[in-house]
Amino acid sequence: MIAIIGILASMLLPTLGRAKERAQMTTCLNNLRQLGIATKLYIDEHKGTSPRKWIPRVDPANGEAIGGNWNTQFTMGGPDAKPEWMDEDLEAPPARFRPLCPYLPPSAVFRCPKDAGQPADGVKPFNWVALGCSYHYNAGALYWVMHGDLNQDDSAMGPRRPFAAPFADHGQEFANKPESWVTDPSRHILFYEPPARIYCDESLFRPKPTCHWYQWHFAKPVTEFLDPRLARSRFVSPIAHVDGHVASHDFSRRILEDIWFPYKPTADWLWYKPGDDGPE
Repeated sequence: MIAIIGILASMLLPTLGRAKERAQMTTCLNNLRQLGIATKLYIDEHKGTSPRKWIPRVDPANGEAIGGNWNTQFTMGGPDAKPEWMDEDLEAPPARFRPLCPYLPPSAVFRCPKDAGQPADGVKPFNWVALGCSYHYNAGALYWVMHGDLNQDDSAMGPRRPFAAPFADHGQEFANKPESWVTDPSRHILFYEPPARIYCDESLFRPKPTCHWYQWHFAKPVTEFLDPRLARSRFVSPIAHVDGHVASHDFSRRILEDIWFPYKPTADWLWYKPGDDGPE
């Protein structure tokens, strides 16, 4: 009898695990749907213009400008960051100054239940804990790996070729733009999680860039990779699109079929609007 119970339990556990994963993904999709609604409210109250990526730094005590800017790409809303992320260099604005705060107050809506942080980028143990927000705004500055072996000197490997076309605005993308600026809103990415793209440190343009890929949903057991080809799980991210719909996308095939060209558009998503500007 005990053996039979053990067999039945072993058959049931994977099903329960998959159900839990689906429930967590559903939570993220619902969160992103609310972020999309809040963004639309912001746009409607700002003369049809999308949230800004850079906002003036102010003294939290009195709201007076103190020079410089905060970067809101990773903190469009949510609770206050850890104290070490509240300084000028790391540019995490206090919660009440974040663009979406008036439309979606700080709450667990900004938390992905599978948030595993970005340790190599100093965001740990979780993005939610460090920054107050698990979700990223598609506000440009897409990193890429220099053509050649991952994280190796590629000075003799030829030119970088990470993008299918020049950018309309690599530095900010949709941020601080008229809503009409986006020409394909059903595919254009508005919010995403780290597994959707690559992250590199400041040595990006030096001979030996250090780049990382992250996995949150379905990650077993490692969530961070210097080479995505070593990953055992998929690179899955829930996405909010500019037109308001949300979806779960698997970025694994696009990342792995050409590691140096991860931002190719597909029938389901579009990372950036093509234009006349080259990569920064």
